[in-house]
Amino acid sequence: MSTRHLPVRPDLEQLRRQARDLLRAITRGEREALADLRTYFPRAIDPARARLSDPQHVLARSYGVASWPRLVHACRMTEASCRDDLET
Repeated sequence: MSTRHLPVRPDLEQLRRQARDLLRAITRGEREALADLRTYFPRAIDPARARLSDPQHVLARSYGVASWPRLVHACRMTEASCRDDLET
């Protein structure tokens, strides 16, 4: 079950900032960030060794999307649709 909800027009740059912020929170050992990591990451990892791809996956799953690449794709498709960009 997702805990976050994407806006109608998700901002990919904002999601990237969220991932970097979540990485910092994980490596600092912040309780809420570690809880998200345990809930949405497929395996246990040492928070001090987390890489950017780890919180990206956590964010995607918390938004109800299977992976970060799919979340990026959804953002790009939504933006293209709003611009009436049929080629994309």
